Amino acid sequence: MNAKRLLAILVAAGMIAGAWFVRTRVIDKSTTTTTNGSSTSPTSPANVARRLVCVPELETACLKSGLAFTVEPAGTTLAMLGSAAVTDITWVTTAPWPEMVDTAR
Repeated sequence: MNAKRLLAILVAAGMIAGAWFVRTRVIDKSTTTTTNGSSTSPTSPANVARRLVCVPELETACLKSGLAFTVEPAGTTLAMLGSAAVTDITWVTTAPWPEMVDTAR
């Protein structure tokens, strides 16, 4: 009976180590850092073409997406999107912010 338990513990430890390896080496090729309340990931070629920006209220949803993203107040993103024809940003926000960007443009 003790041999079966030891084997089960070793198998479980192997599965955890394997999951950790896959997560760190395959899934998370970049790390997320937090500065001044903004979460960002280092810029990689995949992130240069399109940025994901989330409002603070939806940060949890952005975290669950597994994608690299930045958290910014809606007013900051509104000013950036409204002042220029920025096309490399996907903004995760709530109404009425998208309409306000259209009006500002």
